Amino acid sequence: MLSHESDSFDGVEFEETFPDSTPAEPVAEAPARAPIAQRRLTVVRNEPVAEPVAATAATPEPAPTPEPAPSPELTPARFDELVARIDQALTAALDQRIEERLATFRAEIDRAFASRAPQAEAPTPERKRETPDPLRDAIRAATSARDVARVLRDAVNGLSQTAAFAVAMHHATHDEVIYRYRVATDEDLGAALRRDGLDDAPDGAAAHAEGWVRGQRTVRVGARNVVVHTAQCAARVNGATVAVLTLQTQGTPLSEPVLTRVATFVAMAAPRLAELRAANALRGA
Repeated sequence: MLSHESDSFDGVEFEETFPDSTPAEPVAEAPARAPIAQRRLTVVRNEPVAEPVAATAATPEPAPTPEPAPSPELTPARFDELVARIDQALTAALDQRIEERLATFRAEIDRAFASRAPQAEAPTPERKRETPDPLRDAIRAATSARDVARVLRDAVNGLSQTAAFAVAMHHATHDEVIYRYRVATDEDLGAALRRDGLDDAPDGAAAHAEGWVRGQRTVRVGARNVVVHTAQCAARVNGATVAVLTLQTQGTPLSEPVLTRVATFVAMAAPRLAELRAANALRGA
């Protein structure tokens, strides 16, 4: 059992540790025969006929064969003209093929880019920025269960004064408390409360109840009796209890608004307490 003075709480803090447990051609028709000329009878008189005088028939001369027109002489100027015309024809044909090729090439490039262009994506929802919270940041920065308990103690005292404050850490698999952090006032009442046991173990009512478990009892302090009100709340992660928080006040119980607010503190601290328990970071350095 260790005893330390607290800077933010007017009381005495102390800790309790426990053992580690293709088609055919047509046939040509024969040409029709010419009709036989009809013979005619001629009456010939039996008279002497004078012998014809032989006449020399003039033989016609054959027509002269026309000579081909002489081709124009291939002069250097004519040659240059032919070369220029051939060159123009070749250039025009080449230009046309180049334009066709370029058009085909451009079309292929356009299709390629269209197939690789990224599809329009739905806009990413804007992340909401986390509102700064000093308590949450302090809990996240804690390196031990004791540090988390101190952060909770200061947060509770900012709402209402208490006579005693305690956080009991439970074992992960066994029904036992492995670490308890307690703070009590330095008056006679605080000394009496420190001597009393707390029902904050894994088999206690608070470890299995939903919300707050309340109670009250009378404590003998010197020559007087003092009514002490107790409120307990479990810190859970995924339904499993990690720790139990105990608050004790003198005379009057804590109000519902205060208890509701403190319950949010406990829910905020529970995941960090589970992480520190798994790392066996209880008392810290």
